[in-house]
Amino acid sequence: MHVIVLAVSTSSMRGGIEKSMLDVCRGLHDRGHTISLLYEQAGDQIAQYQEFCHFIYQVDSFRLSKQNLFSSIQKLLEAIWQVPKFEETVIYTSQYYTFFFGYILALLKNAPFVCHLRLPAPVRLDGNWSRSLTLLKERATLSGVTRFIAISNFIKNEWAKTLRLNLDKFDVIYNGINTDSFKPANDISALRKQWNIAPAKKIIVYVGRLDQHKGVETLIKALAILKRQRSDLQLIIAGKSILETEDYERSLCQLVSELDLEADVWFPGYAKTPASLYQLSDVMVLPSIWAEPFGRTIIESFACGTPVVASRTGGIPEAFSSELQEFLFEPNNEDDLAAVLNKILDWREKIPELGAICRQHAIANFQIERTVAGVEQSLIKAMHSTHSKRQVFSKQGIVP
Repeated sequence: MHVIVLAVSTSSMRGGIEKSMLDVCRGLHDRGHTISLLYEQAGDQIAQYQEFCHFIYQVDSFRLSKQNLFSSIQKLLEAIWQVPKFEETVIYTSQYYTFFFGYILALLKNAPFVCHLRLPAPVRLDGNWSRSLTLLKERATLSGVTRFIAISNFIKNEWAKTLRLNLDKFDVIYNGINTDSFKPANDISALRKQWNIAPAKKIIVYVGRLDQHKGVETLIKALAILKRQRSDLQLIIAGKSILETEDYERSLCQLVSELDLEADVWFPGYAKTPASLYQLSDVMVLPSIWAEPFGRTIIESFACGTPVVASRTGGIPEAFSSELQEFLFEPNNEDDLAAVLNKILDWREKIPELGAICRQHAIANFQIERTVAGVEQSLIKAMHSTHSKRQVFSKQGIVP
């Protein structure tokens, strides 16, 4: 099978979408499939894609420009013309604004089109006559998708309801990680010494983008509440802003100062290899205030044997087993977060088996091999569906 992958960005610094896409593509290649990559924004992952991709091509844009419509159509067709043709081809993408490009590519290549849904559904445009052309494009594109892959049941149900899609077209496949790369440390004390962290400290860590919808200020406020009860806490906030300017990060630093937490909070910047941060910490927190589709950092931390406290929103609860659900809290509620953290911070002394429970949960449910196998099966189902339609058309004397 020839899989033509559409990627907006090839930078691991943007977040889980790009990391997961690379993992899936590499896994499909390892299973014997041919991978071609069309991407828009260059990043640090290009060298890794070059290791296994049959063909790589940078497009100017996946979008049509209203100001330069003819030129953008010409460039779109030029990009499509560059893609090599194979007998068994499927178009595979994971971000909404590549869907129209993918739809046109699928039509011209006479190939099935599979969309991996990793973000909440876009707002519908119904009733907005000034944007009727955009709505028409959306409906045509979505009707041309052969199968959808959703990274959580929450995402599946939201897309189906918001955009009125057929549930039979969906497969739910959770994100997966390499649990050999994310695993518990052999010696936490030595690791903390490398990071210059006092062994007696209780370490709370946040790993991810420093953007407003991640709710990091809720975590800082929860720390201030906990500091009234105990003095052995340190918060590590590892990440950088992607969707916003650095103003948000500055606002977090200002909040830390206002709450007199400068000695207790550390901003080390973007963590390219976050496993060591999970390993040396007592708990990882994902305080999202938006409808998080899933939360890759949750399963990374679990695999390292570090418990996670996360907001009860979007697809986040689906990453937690029933026995770990007690570590969820209400979004944007620092009092609830502080209460849950206070309950879990001393787990090494009070519930020493908790680390093994977290790791086993990750191994049982979120191995990258399991994710790749699921994506492969969804692509194969799309291929078979297209073949079946071709056979029906052929019997009726119609050329699709």
